[in-house]
Amino acid sequence: MAKKRDMSRFEAAQIEKERLQQIQMSPLSAGERLRNQLALEVDRQLRRVGRAVGDHVDTALIAAMTAHRRWQAFSHDLSEASGKRIYEIRTSLASRLGSADLQRRLNALRGPGLPPAPLPKEAAEVLAAIRATRPPSKIFEGENEYQEMLRAKGLVEADPNRYYVSRTAKPSGPSLD
Repeated sequence: MAKKRDMSRFEAAQIEKERLQQIQMSPLSAGERLRNQLALEVDRQLRRVGRAVGDHVDTALIAAMTAHRRWQAFSHDLSEASGKRIYEIRTSLASRLGSADLQRRLNALRGPGLPPAPLPKEAAEVLAAIRATRPPSKIFEGENEYQEMLRAKGLVEADPNRYYVSRTAKPSGPSLD
């Protein structure tokens, strides 16, 4: 028994070491991995909802809502940190439930009494590593500063409306009278 516990401690230490190496080598792939793990947890909780009977359905729905909120929050933070909108979650938990009765129960359980769904500490590490690799965005204070940046890069701002002719404005030029 003690040998088995030592083996699991060793495996846990090895997994932690590999996780830290992955964060250092490729923070975005570590974020995708964590996002997939959180999605698997949502699936696990939804399977529990499907197997629950009686009063246990509400408990399973609350656990599924908590897991879904955690997955959605991390996905949003990952998309903000990486600048890639592909990580956004655009579906609700209700759309993943099979029956209308479960959807009604889910809507009844929503409200201010939901338990908090904090992100795991690994999520904060991954997001910090992704933010550290991304260059800061430049905020221009005015048109002159923006034009200087364009000139420095050898770019020219094109007028998207150069071929547009207004039908309501008076034509410029000599009068037709």
